[in-house]
Amino acid sequence: MRRYDYNVSSHLVVTAGFSLESRWDQDYEVNGGNGFTLLAQCSTMHRQIRRSFQSGIQEGPMTTYIAFLRGINVGGKNRLSMLELVGIFQALGYENVQTYIQSGNVVFSSNEKIGAKETAKIRAGILEKIGFEPSVMILSQKQLQDAVFHNPFPSNEGKALHFFFLESHPTQSNLKRLTALKNASEEYAIDDKVFYLYAPAGIGRSKLASSVERTLGVALTARNWNTVSKLASMAKKV
Repeated sequence: MRRYDYNVSSHLVVTAGFSLESRWDQDYEVNGGNGFTLLAQCSTMHRQIRRSFQSGIQEGPMTTYIAFLRGINVGGKNRLSMLELVGIFQALGYENVQTYIQSGNVVFSSNEKIGAKETAKIRAGILEKIGFEPSVMILSQKQLQDAVFHNPFPSNEGKALHFFFLESHPTQSNLKRLTALKNASEEYAIDDKVFYLYAPAGIGRSKLASSVERTLGVALTARNWNTVSKLASMAKKV
């Protein structure tokens, strides 16, 4: 039996010329620095060590994210089934992938920080599989929780409260114009990169709702409270 030092705290393995592919079928004893011995094969640690050998980097902790797709399954255009969407995310290496309703809401986990590069890969994956490239906005679980926490309006009417998630901070917050557009029953607020709209009469004919993106000057995607709260709940359980 060959022996290799394994640093339990950092998941780094000293290989000393070891060839993983040709010799992993043998038994290897892994020695921890505090004197205990673990058998690598047939264990979770076995898989972690194997990935460390192959990649040469430490695997980071999983973070939960929520992806919002825009403009899919609307009026019979840009059709994308949630089963296909799950498959695309899984093919990109993401884990714990779940979707909620047909508007394109995905909860998933990643051990990599999700930024513009990763978002572009998701869009490209959808384009390759389905044939169109939707807008995709991704929030971390904490960002979604913060948006829920800072909501200033009552949430007992789920379809009356809307969260407009902004791609960046507004560049032209024309509050006078926003106020002029709202009807008597509507209220709004802006906090960080979220525009909150309370519209008890609905937003189907709301001039304010249809003008938020143009007036603020940033790309956005919107979801009502029912969807936001459900996604926050799903993300907690991942």
